[in-house]
Amino acid sequence: MQTETIQASPQQATIDSGTAASATITFSDSGIVDVSRLQILVQDDDASQATGTGVVMIDITEIARVTAITFNGTTLFVAGRNTASPPAGIFSRRRLRNFVRLPKIRVKPADTLVVTVIYIQTSTDGRMSVSVPLAPDRFANTPQLVMDPNKPEVVVGSPEIVIADVDGTGNALTCTFDKSGLVDLSRMVIKCSALLTCTIAADSYGPVDLNHVPIFLLQLIHNTDYNIVGGQGTPSAPNSFEWGRAHNWFNLGIIRVAPGDTLVATVSLFDTGVLLDNASASMMVPQQPDGSIISDDLLCRPCG
Repeated sequence: MQTETIQASPQQATIDSGTAASATITFSDSGIVDVSRLQILVQDDDASQATGTGVVMIDITEIARVTAITFNGTTLFVAGRNTASPPAGIFSRRRLRNFVRLPKIRVKPADTLVVTVIYIQTSTDGRMSVSVPLAPDRFANTPQLVMDPNKPEVVVGSPEIVIADVDGTGNALTCTFDKSGLVDLSRMVIKCSALLTCTIAADSYGPVDLNHVPIFLLQLIHNTDYNIVGGQGTPSAPNSFEWGRAHNWFNLGIIRVAPGDTLVATVSLFDTGVLLDNASASMMVPQQPDGSIISDDLLCRPCG
């Protein structure tokens, strides 16, 4: 499978209860896009710690509906009479499978893919973005590195950072490698948790919601190489790299790293309430180091 990049829309900040909003990916590269792996994130951007009886979610993708998916102004991928509004959850980054075999399409710079979403829930302001995998033409003849499936790996992690800016400001997560070897970017994990505690009975937030705060991925750069997150404007991809995901949604390829190399993921969080005013985040990638990481006498060998 060819190495892909992430093409994303800017954040759409006007979605509100009963008011449809559209997020637009304007492609910055030519290549093949797999629409079936579309990712949609709708986030409650006022996750206040308010007393209530209903369960309050930070990720509100599951209550949203998709009213249109258009390519270059033509509605192609959502059908049905009488204002069809299929659930947006079928494109959630947490879905267990692809439910619809949407096509692969050829795109060129300045082409647009627009996703229109609506939800109906009172007193809820939303913020959304969408992304798709793109196999760029410029990578078509680039050989892909391959990891040895029988060789052990190590976990390379970033320091944990506190995200104090909840206005969409970028916050850098940095993995600095201390060994040379191969790194699988597709298996990257980015995790964000709320630091402000609340009680389920009084505030209606469940612990799972607080431990899986949805954030946006603005950049992913190895050393000074190209930004893997593309798209015109200010691309802001849903974080499709949570540890609990069912699939790797993007084939970002395997890269070679040297000691001192860095992999920097720039993430952002937006919230006008108090619950997410402080959150923490960290990331990890699997690395297959050159040489041995454990003595041969400790390795389990298949019998035979």
